[in-house]
Amino acid sequence: MTPAPIDADTILRTSDRVNFRVHKLILSFASPVLKDMIKTRQFDSADPGSPQIFDVPEDARTIEYIMRCCYPLPSPSVTALQDLRPVLYAAHKYGMAAVTSLAKVSLERYSSHDVLGVFCVASRCELEDVCAKAATESLHYKLTSLNSVHLDQISARQLHKLLQYHRRHLANASTPAPSVVWCSKNSCVSATVSQKSPPLLDKPICSAAAPFCKGTEDVILRSSYPRTDFYVHKVILSFASPVFRNMFQLGQPAATLTSHVSGAADTIPIIDVTEDPRTLESVLRCIYPVASPIIKGLDHVRLFLEAGRQYDIDVVNTLGKAALVKHIDRDVLGAFAIALRYNFPDVCAMAAKASLRYLRRLWYWCAGM
Repeated sequence: MTPAPIDADTILRTSDRVNFRVHKLILSFASPVLKDMIKTRQFDSADPGSPQIFDVPEDARTIEYIMRCCYPLPSPSVTALQDLRPVLYAAHKYGMAAVTSLAKVSLERYSSHDVLGVFCVASRCELEDVCAKAATESLHYKLTSLNSVHLDQISARQLHKLLQYHRRHLANASTPAPSVVWCSKNSCVSATVSQKSPPLLDKPICSAAAPFCKGTEDVILRSSYPRTDFYVHKVILSFASPVFRNMFQLGQPAATLTSHVSGAADTIPIIDVTEDPRTLESVLRCIYPVASPIIKGLDHVRLFLEAGRQYDIDVVNTLGKAALVKHIDRDVLGAFAIALRYNFPDVCAMAAKASLRYLRRLWYWCAGM
């Protein structure tokens, strides 16, 4: 039995008979499949007043990883590809874009240890980009020398495609690796939820796009200019941020609560925040079980990390740090400065090492300061 969160209304019972007390609201955000099942399927329950029980075929380790991705909690970790595989399979089955996005990051880390295994798992889950990277990395090895316990997860057709890929590369080793479509077009589960941010509308007050538009919310976060209302849920904000949790427990200070929106039956509090709409949406996408935010540019990274620090949200630091690493080659000095500000010593070291390639350029730039 896992610790029960506040107001849990559903139990996920795993194949090894462990009960996870969760919220229908969060499950519905996380998975369109579970959302439909919650609406249409009859659940077992000991008595009418107790949480509904939903039996799932996954084991407790897999469900705990998935729930840690769905709830705004510290990021989960696995120590073996064998443990990550059922997570990705479950995320694929339930259409969980947020879980897939986080698990993909872990999957790619195993390429140096089991590149063929990564290819097999990615192929099974229709992760086109991971398949392509793993296939390219496999060219550094003789294919017949590679082996993996995950080979039984792909079809003979897919293995033949990889073999042909190697043969074409060997025939033209001096040219770039041939381009191959590894998964069927539009089949990747990561594409089931759009990651495109809504345009920022230059109006006095506008409403955010789904999933932060008006619905079952109980609080509104209003961004800085252009002022945009994000309709959100106290329970999710409280899980994600001790700052928000304390604010709600104290009854929302008058200095923070600025106005009210009158609904048909309820009055919804509005909290003004200092973040712009793009930054606020990125933060909320981290703590809701939806597609992860796309962080573009160092300025976006910096604002994103600053919001994570202000609200003490662990997952924002994790994703912001990953985005920062990707920008090292584009702006090594800027990446170093941000890593230093937000206390990422490993990223500082990576940026410092990368800067050696640009030493002469940096010398002339600094000389002109």
